[in-house]
Amino acid sequence: MTDLTKERFAMGGITIQVLALVRTLSEVLRLKYVLGPEFTIAAVRPLMVGAMIAAATCWIAVILFVLRRYTASIAVSITAVLTLLIFRIVEFGW
Repeated sequence: MTDLTKERFAMGGITIQVLALVRTLSEVLRLKYVLGPEFTIAAVRPLMVGAMIAAATCWIAVILFVLRRYTASIAVSITAVLTLLIFRIVEFGW
């Protein structure tokens, strides 16, 4: 069994961020299918903002991971998840 090190936690945080990004972008495709002709950019604007937040913070976390700043990478990952959660509540409600 592997030890739970800072490096492993940082890897997990980055993985969660990538999954959040993929989930957000796939929601755009789902909306395009569901809404059909009523599909507009305005309908997906909040999702695209969320995707940009996820992509930017994931990029920062990966850079910190490569620089072996595991604690900072973990902090960025946690901050990203909390930011995305707050953004979702503000944009879509609970």
